[in-house]
Amino acid sequence: MRANLPGKLSLVIPCFNEAESLPDLFKRLDELKVSLHGLGILDEYIIIDDGSIDTTWAMLNQQYGSDNQVRLIRHVDNIGFGGALKTGLGLATGDIVVSVDADTNYDLRKIPDMLAYFKIGFDVVTASPFGRGGRWNYPLHRFLLSKGVAGLYRLALGKTVPPLSVYTCGFRAYRREALDLIMPEANDFLATAEILVHALLAGLCVAEMPVTVHKRVHGVSKMKLGKTARRHLGFLWSLCQRPI
Repeated sequence: MRANLPGKLSLVIPCFNEAESLPDLFKRLDELKVSLHGLGILDEYIIIDDGSIDTTWAMLNQQYGSDNQVRLIRHVDNIGFGGALKTGLGLATGDIVVSVDADTNYDLRKIPDMLAYFKIGFDVVTASPFGRGGRWNYPLHRFLLSKGVAGLYRLALGKTVPPLSVYTCGFRAYRREALDLIMPEANDFLATAEILVHALLAGLCVAEMPVTVHKRVHGVSKMKLGKTARRHLGFLWSLCQRPI
């Protein structure tokens, strides 16, 4: 089984004003490190502070400033979730690259389960609260946005690609060699959907792994619902205009 596991895993975590979430995140990252090392997997954490104006950067440096397995990157200005994600994905050196939000909505202990999908040939694994066995526990408007845009993406992409139940989940894993084909252009929250669309149109094998998405406990969401919905609609329109 060890031969089928990646030699190195990169974990990319965009942050923006997440000081309230960081103590819980630090604890979970320490637990993950023990789990991965028990499997014989080397790990690197790439944490991007996207222009935070709270104590996020100071807390990250206090916790990981002397840890050579953690790479801390700071954007002077707030570029956006997608911009921070692109920075981290571009710097990742692992055989498998995992991205996750800093708000601790997702259980990092599920990462070893994600790796099993790569052993059977998948290129991308996205967590999903909507598949069989998944659960969601967050505000209704977020549920409606995720479900609504997923349905629209299925319609826009047609029957030539496998249908997915979610396009907006930030907890993902990728083969390193696949990333060059699917990097997003968007600097905002549209980037999560853009990556999956690129993967499907490139013919990559995408798996959905059922997870429970927990309600945010610390801090507040940075997503602006109206703006994000409009961005999805614009991208969907461009997909509908593409040559068949």
